[in-house]
Amino acid sequence: MAEYPINGVCILYNRRPPLVAYETPLIEGFKSRYGFDPREMDDMDHRWLSYRCLFLTQFMRELRTELDRMAKEKRLKRLSISAVVFRQEENLLHGMDLSSWIEQGLVDTIIPYSSSVRLNSYEAAWENIEDVEYFASLVQGSNCRLALNLMPRNLTTKQYYSKARMLYQSGVKYLFFWDGINRTKKILRLGHRAERPTCLTDGSLKILSTKTRLKLLGGWNLNVETPG
Repeated sequence: MAEYPINGVCILYNRRPPLVAYETPLIEGFKSRYGFDPREMDDMDHRWLSYRCLFLTQFMRELRTELDRMAKEKRLKRLSISAVVFRQEENLLHGMDLSSWIEQGLVDTIIPYSSSVRLNSYEAAWENIEDVEYFASLVQGSNCRLALNLMPRNLTTKQYYSKARMLYQSGVKYLFFWDGINRTKKILRLGHRAERPTCLTDGSLKILSTKTRLKLLGGWNLNVETPG
């Protein structure tokens, strides 16, 4: 993909856990380091969870190295890496050591998919400021950006504005929208911070639709959608 004129890549770790489990290289490596079989331990043992993180961290390191090489050979600017991750307590469980990624410069943007327990996230996300503060503290003082995914998908325009205003007031600078194709009109002007308070108080949410339906692009029929 880096052969094309892209700005970076986004790794969708939310599709679909588990990411690491009891694969043979992990089991044998852990036995070599600690002297016993992880399958005989509590599956939430911190030593086991931390060891599994080494593998995804290595993948992120190899990805960063390869993109830097491509940028040096083909481009003038650095290719960025974004990662859609899980809620606070789930990342370590799925082999994701976000602190190490950030400290080592392996990720440029982290995107927590939701603060909800349910991964389908039809429930409201970021209702508790503590959830926001946890991820904000991870990126504080680093070059890594935080972008919160707004869920559920079926919020009204006013609800999007209210949610965005709350998050911006909490210090969040970036927002992310999973499956945004059907809510483009509602979120079109959320980045215009100066107009949001007025829209929320006087009810003027006049957002013009600017979309144009593409039916054919470079010989590709865009009316055909892939499953899943």
